[in-house]
Amino acid sequence: MKVKFYKKSFLIRFSNYIYHASNRYVLIIAGMIFFLFSILVLPEQAAEVDVRSPDLSLFYSSGDLYDIADALGESGRIKYIHTRFSFDVIFPLIYSFFLTTALSEIFKHLLTLNNPLRVINLLPILGMGFDILENISASLVMYLYPYRIDFVATMTSFFTLLKWISLSLSFVFILVGLFWLLSKLIIKRFSN
Repeated sequence: MKVKFYKKSFLIRFSNYIYHASNRYVLIIAGMIFFLFSILVLPEQAAEVDVRSPDLSLFYSSGDLYDIADALGESGRIKYIHTRFSFDVIFPLIYSFFLTTALSEIFKHLLTLNNPLRVINLLPILGMGFDILENISASLVMYLYPYRIDFVATMTSFFTLLKWISLSLSFVFILVGLFWLLSKLIIKRFSN
């Protein structure tokens, strides 16, 4: 009974679809897009930020977020909101594409089809979801400033933390998976 539910789960089907769609060519394309964007676009975007951006911090308080809103000024807050719904929509799609494809391509060789850990390839998509929630809530704080909605500001910080945890774990699992895959290849080579 448990196996049937597992196979019918939307997350499992979505994860399996990504495994099926991922291959080394898709990974190369995703990697090139990610690294070119990181080299060509991110530095320019970072140079435009006048004050510390909350989404680059691991954790901040609602007071910190309101301090940033105050320091940005009205034109800075408008620019911040615009960036959250332009650049900061594109970049999460790019890093999720790369990380999801990398995890899928690595773990398809390490985990069997029925292994529940295969959903690990959805971790970057979870991070992207938290990134989008962070952008929406931070933009709301900036738009409504000087009016304070402390709950939204606190949730913004929480979404930021969850985003960084998800994305950091994605990179850790990529490294662990690469090490595991390399170990299996070395053991297989020397056992023959």
